[in-house]
Amino acid sequence: MTIPDPPRSRILLINQFFQPEPNMLRGISFAHSLEAEGFDVEVATGFPNYPLGRLYDGYSMRPYRRDQVGGVVVHRLGHVVSHDHNAVRRILTYVSLAVAMFFFVAIRGRRYDLIWVQQGPATLAFAVGLLGSLRPPMVLDVQDLWPESVTSAGFFPGWLPLGLLSWFSAFGVRRAEHVVTLSDEAAQVLRERGARATTVVYNWGAEVAVSADDRRGAEECMSGLERPIVSYVGLLGDQQAVDVIIDAVAVADPPMSLVVGGDGPAAAELRAHADQADATVRFLGRVPAGTANAIAEASDALVMHLRETELSRTAVPSKLSSYVRSGRPVVVASTGAAAARAAETPGCLLVEPDRPRLLADALVAACRLDSASTAASMRVFYDERMSAASQLSTLASIARRAIGTADEDSNADT
Repeated sequence: MTIPDPPRSRILLINQFFQPEPNMLRGISFAHSLEAEGFDVEVATGFPNYPLGRLYDGYSMRPYRRDQVGGVVVHRLGHVVSHDHNAVRRILTYVSLAVAMFFFVAIRGRRYDLIWVQQGPATLAFAVGLLGSLRPPMVLDVQDLWPESVTSAGFFPGWLPLGLLSWFSAFGVRRAEHVVTLSDEAAQVLRERGARATTVVYNWGAEVAVSADDRRGAEECMSGLERPIVSYVGLLGDQQAVDVIIDAVAVADPPMSLVVGGDGPAAAELRAHADQADATVRFLGRVPAGTANAIAEASDALVMHLRETELSRTAVPSKLSSYVRSGRPVVVASTGAAAARAAETPGCLLVEPDRPRLLADALVAACRLDSASTAASMRVFYDERMSAASQLSTLASIARRAIGTADEDSNADT
């Protein structure tokens, strides 16, 4: 007699952003990886608008839309769309999506065995946590600590009490069965705020194969620029302070060129700043992940800057892992957790943030590193410590334990 396979556990992945939006760390590849681990996965998210806060072509706002992305069911919930510097509009964006998520989980949540909440805004975990025993267990995946990410970005309105926001931000942390985060520093803060269990999982890079078309695209993006070429690929926002990178390139000796891939609210200001600084900078706008990887591999060095704020004590941008995967030398201008990660990573040079002259000297030094030996040691480190393959089994194990805990509680009640 053939014994049937046990039923697959069902996971609802909640994320503020999802494909076709770019560089989604817990996006479709994460959903597929969980499926490979034996789970059935669906996604609840908003309508695609990142990073500019405008709906993508082919989408119009409505209360609900069901999509399929890469064979995964995606539930898109209507919300206010904004990604600018206006605090009220940003609050409306966060709150409106949280309200929609609350009702979605209240209606459909018991169909799932686990809810995996990607933070993002703390409003999503708050909405799910409010449902208490009416929902399945929750794993909270914290990339940006709240309220630090709000206050550091300058979106915190003075009329809102900080203590209230801190309580609100900690609510979802306390309600989660398990909290995943990206650094030891963040894990310590989360435990102080009431997390029952924490696990540190390194973010992996954009593991997209580079095609011949991607390489040709990278060549076109860099054509006509004088070597050495330094590249930055990522969000163009206030905390990234790409203007400091531009200033560093402007004073570098010998001269160098800077390629900037990505978009964001500071893009127009950065273009004007590059003209004023008389630096050789080429802005590419958004580029596909494969082309971005090809640009990184073709660069002489890569650079990451994170302005020193309360958030930078615990944050490690995922672009660092993508950079390391490329095998090119990386200059990291940051403090806190990102600096600690860079200090342990081969091929990374560390400097203080907001110091253009020091950054310029580090970029020159990075471009002179032995490329072959540097690339080999960086890729080994990435495969062993940062890759999806090295981290996904841990995440799947966390999901199984959270589901198992709920099953034990259910059995104890019967």
